[in-house]
Amino acid sequence: MPLFFVLAGASAFFALRRRNAWQYTLNRTLRLLVPFIFGMLIIVVPQAYYEMAQDGNLSDTAFFAFYPQYIVDLNIQYWFHLWFLLYLFGFSLVSIPLFIPFGKERKSLVARVGESIDSTIVWILGLVVVIALVDILVYPTSFWGQRESGGWNIISYIVFFIFGYVLFSNPKQIGGLIRLRWYFLGCGLIMLVSLFVVFVDPIADPGTHFGSMYYSLAHFLRAIHSCAWILAFIGLASRHLNFSNKFLEYSSEAVLPFYILHQTAIVSIGYYVVAWNIGVAAKYIVTALTSLAAVMLVYEAAIGRFVPLRFLFGIAVPVKHKKV
Repeated sequence: MPLFFVLAGASAFFALRRRNAWQYTLNRTLRLLVPFIFGMLIIVVPQAYYEMAQDGNLSDTAFFAFYPQYIVDLNIQYWFHLWFLLYLFGFSLVSIPLFIPFGKERKSLVARVGESIDSTIVWILGLVVVIALVDILVYPTSFWGQRESGGWNIISYIVFFIFGYVLFSNPKQIGGLIRLRWYFLGCGLIMLVSLFVVFVDPIADPGTHFGSMYYSLAHFLRAIHSCAWILAFIGLASRHLNFSNKFLEYSSEAVLPFYILHQTAIVSIGYYVVAWNIGVAAKYIVTALTSLAAVMLVYEAAIGRFVPLRFLFGIAVPVKHKKV
C-alpha cells in the first residue's frame, strides 16, 4: 500500500502539469469519489453478505433480501478495500495548496523544497526518519495511529503520497534511484529477513509493545524496509521498464476497475471454495485463478466497453476500446 500511495503522488504531479486546481479537483472526484460511492452501494455488498454468512448472522437470508438491510444498517457498511479510494480522494484535496504550481517557474511549494535538496541520500533518510517517527510516536490503536487499513496509519500514507509527488517532480532524484536500485533491493531483502526472524512480534502486535525499545527499533527497521523496497521498485522500473506497448496501455486503463473488483471476486469465490475437501494450496490456486479470470472477464466484456460503466469505475469516458 505505501507503494500505491507513492505512485498516486506521482500521478498527482503529472495530472497537475496540465490542469488547474478546479480541473484537478473535478478529475479526482470523478476518478475516485464516484467509484467509491458506486463501490459502496454495489461492489462490496457481496463481501458484507458473505462475511455475515460466515459468522452465522444471516440464517437463510437470500442475497437480494439482504441488500435493503445493508443499505439501512450502517453497522454492516464497511469500507472493505475501498478505503484506499477514500483516503486518496481526501489526500488529493488537502494537498492542493502544496501541489499547485505558481510563479514564473510554475513549480509547486513541495517541488521547490525538493529541488533545494540535491542529495538523494538526504531525501531517503528524511523519508525513513519521518515514517519511523510516525510509527514510533503515534499510538497504534488511536484514530491517527490505527493500522487496520493496509497495515499503516493514515499519517504514514499521506507522507508516502507527498513523497511520490516530490520524487517525480525532480528528475535528478529518479536518476539517483536508478543508480542505487540494486543497493535498495539488497537492503530490502536484509530488512525483510531481520523483521521476520527477530522483530515480528512488535510489528504484528504493536499495541502490546508500544513504547518499548524493542518496538522502536522494530519500527525503525520497518521504515527502512518499506522505503528500500519502494525505491528499489521505482529504480528498477525506471531503468528496465521505461517503455510502453498496447498491453501496458490496456493494463493502465484497467488497473482501477481491477482494484475495485478484485476483493469482492476473491471473497465471493473463496466463500465456497474453502468448504471443498481439498488441500489449502489447491484452494488458494483455484481461488486466485478463478477470481483473476472473473475480474478480467467482467472488465473486458462490460466495464471497458460501456460508457456508463467506465464512468462508474473511474475511467475516462471518451474512448476507443483498446485491444491487447
